Amino acid sequence: MKYLIFFVLLFSQNNAMGQAALPHRQGNSQRALLNNNNMAQKPLYDTLRDPENGMLVMKGRISFKDLMREPANDWMRKGAENYKPNAAAIAVLKEKLPGYTFKIFMGTWCSDSRNLIPKLYTVLKAANYPLDEMDFFGMDRTKTARSQEEKTYKITLVPTIILFRGTKETGRITETVQKSVEEDLAAILLGTAR
Repeated sequence: MKYLIFFVLLFSQNNAMGQAALPHRQGNSQRALLNNNNMAQKPLYDTLRDPENGMLVMKGRISFKDLMREPANDWMRKGAENYKPNAAAIAVLKEKLPGYTFKIFMGTWCSDSRNLIPKLYTVLKAANYPLDEMDFFGMDRTKTARSQEEKTYKITLVPTIILFRGTKETGRITETVQKSVEEDLAAILLGTAR
């Protein structure tokens, strides 16, 4: 019994002394993992001010959590809270969306992004989509991300929401929607998108 208590104490002491916990499955979004000193790692995005309108620019790999957490992004929180998605389209997304991934390009300075991205957040939450399972990139006004991911996907307008099945692009929403974000995503999944 003495040895068991000693082992438990030793094990818990090692973990308390800075042994890093193993990270959970990463997904594709930014995560702040803890290092040996329990300090958060540096964000995977830069923040700066837009030269034209002074708005906050988040440039690089971001997440919905980053957008919601940033005090200057009140538009994100309010837009997400106020959006009421189409129930029929959400039912389609719940059924068809598993197995698909997203790459999202947006600008926090861009009025179209500020309109569409909060709605996308609400839609994906309503569809029970794992929000940390996507690549999400903030871009500056020149439409470049921190590591120039926009070149690979030929991004010229923001927001651009790209849906993938495996490595194959199945559709995208660029700058604006035809009907609504949830109806447009459902149309892509059903093969009826224009």
